This record gives sequence, structure tokens and C-alpha cells, in this order.
Amino acid sequence: MKAIVILDRCIESLSKEEGFTLADIFESHGLSRLLVGLETAFARAEWDWPPVIEIEGEAMSVVDVVEELNEVDARSIAFRYPVDKNLKASLEYNFRFDIEHFAEAMEVLCGTLAGICLELDRRLDILGDAYDYI
Repeated sequence: MKAIVILDRCIESLSKEEGFTLADIFESHGLSRLLVGLETAFARAEWDWPPVIEIEGEAMSVVDVVEELNEVDARSIAFRYPVDKNLKASLEYNFRFDIEHFAEAMEVLCGTLAGICLELDRRLDILGDAYDYI
């Protein structure tokens, strides 16, 4: 998600617009706060927001998927580090989740995010080509 927001900021800087800054992106690892920048990126690409994806036959918005992840891991560290700096467990004792559901959700989500990334990259190339003639 950060890569998409960064790519969108590159387009924004070339088009002299103001919005979500690069400093905002690297402020923390949380995903929910990136939804604002992601929404802007989808609007720039003229894609529907929020995109609806199908996971195990159920329609879910990207926002719902991110918020579901945020409920478990608000700081985006629990799956990387079993304990925090104070040696406190990152997840509750005996935490369980459906790995197959998670894997499918991530595959579908990543596919959607890869698509918007390619579209923004295409638009950045067009905008960059236009600057060659200025």
C-alpha cells in the first residue's frame, strides 16, 4: 500500500497538487491511515473506491480487509515480531486465525493493489513523457 501511495505522490508532485505527504507515509507502519492516500490514488486512476474483491465467495471492500487486519495488528508488527521491545507478546495468547482465508485474502488484495500500481505507473510515464516536450 505504501508503494501505491508513494507512486501517487510522484504523480501529484509533477501535477503540482497537494495532499498526503511522503512524511505521512513513513510516519508509522499502520495500514488504516494509508487508506486516505489509497483512496486518492484510486480516484486519480479513475477506479471505483472502495474496490470490492471476492474472498471465498464473499464480497468485501478493500477497506474492510484492511480494517480486519488492523483489528489484529494495528501497528503492522505482530506477524513480524512475536514480542515487542518490552518483551510483551504481540498477539494474544493462543491467537488463531484461518491461514487459508488469510492467504486467499492477501492474494486477491495484492492482485488489486498490483493493478492500481500498474495503472498509476502508466499514468506517471505519460505525465513524464509530457514533461519531455515542455
